[in-house]
Amino acid sequence: MRGPQGAGKGVVARTLGKIFGKRFAHIANGEQLIGRFNASLATSCLVFLDEALWAGDRKGEGVLKALITEPRLQLEAKFRDPVMVVNRLRIIAASNNDWFVPAGMGDRRWFILDVADAFAGTDHPEYWNPLYREIENGGAEAMFYDLLNMDLSTFDVRAVPYTAAKAHQQAHSLRGIEAWVYHILQEGAIHNHLWRNDGFTVGKGEAYREYLDFSKEQRDWKPDVKPVWSKKVRELLGPCVQETRQKHPLQNIRVRAFMFAPLADCRRQFALRAGAPTMEWEPTNDEDDRADAAKQIKQDADRLARLQTPTDAPKLTPESDTELGLASDGAAGQGSESSKPAASPVPEKDPAQDELDDIEWEPVEEEPEDVEWELIEDEYNDVEWDPGEDQWDPGEDQWDPGEDQNDGA
Repeated sequence: MRGPQGAGKGVVARTLGKIFGKRFAHIANGEQLIGRFNASLATSCLVFLDEALWAGDRKGEGVLKALITEPRLQLEAKFRDPVMVVNRLRIIAASNNDWFVPAGMGDRRWFILDVADAFAGTDHPEYWNPLYREIENGGAEAMFYDLLNMDLSTFDVRAVPYTAAKAHQQAHSLRGIEAWVYHILQEGAIHNHLWRNDGFTVGKGEAYREYLDFSKEQRDWKPDVKPVWSKKVRELLGPCVQETRQKHPLQNIRVRAFMFAPLADCRRQFALRAGAPTMEWEPTNDEDDRADAAKQIKQDADRLARLQTPTDAPKLTPESDTELGLASDGAAGQGSESSKPAASPVPEKDPAQDELDDIEWEPVEEEPEDVEWELIEDEYNDVEWDPGEDQWDPGEDQWDPGEDQNDGA
């Protein structure tokens, strides 16, 4: 179970633990389960791992897998020889972390759920207090009765349901070539080669260099050699990748290349190979383009809707007949209505312009145009200087390294 703090993960496990009594083990340190000295599990049937797992522990991953599926397990106490017993363990794990279960490609052991956060935290006592009273006053016993009378004749413990939470854990657990293939499928590209609607072709050498760079970023200091890498890519993508040859862009030779199917087909094949049909993917390149175009259209529409007339724009209003100097209606009868001059729109004067007109500016002093400048001659240009008798001659004082050379004694 994965979920936020206070969501109820521990309530479920402890209620089941109340049913199992002394056969229940609450473990907060993973070493008690996957470590060498694990004799404390000898009397346990249900084990609750409360924040006790680290999915990146490769050593503990193998031990944990054996504890889940193997029919027998080895128990060892200090200063005692290890013994083999029948494996009756049932494991429940809970965590707040995004990645806490080592569920890799084709996992068949874990059933993973995301716990709802509707009543998480400490702000919902009206929900939790009645639930706690029910559990303590016969609720656990009633639940035990219902479980005993449940029909399990058609239940198959190995038919693990697929969930989005499990697909998320599987994506985090990928390593090496599997992680690189998942990465390029999420990006929809290999370096600067984008997936097109009909797929694309990329040179194997270039793709392998991208894999090496990805391995360095993931701190995988021993990436697989090129033949192993090529075979693994074909296994992961199956019929969605084929080997071909293409012309080198700079040299007149043909090089080996991978020809990939459309991105949607490659993603579907990888998800089936990983055993995670509900794996979440980033939008494809075409979907990104359509989403960006729709977003841009909406932004343009919103921008046009927000356009308004500027508040400082001049208002065009016709002047009155008096301002235009027109005759009165009686005097105007001598001519036709069409002979009257049309009133031309004149912009209204801006009040701010009146303030600028009232500002007094200092006059600018212009430089006289007829000023003649006098050329000053340097009186020292023609003077000849006598260096004198004390001038140093480098030839007289030159140091001879042969006279004072150290003889090495």
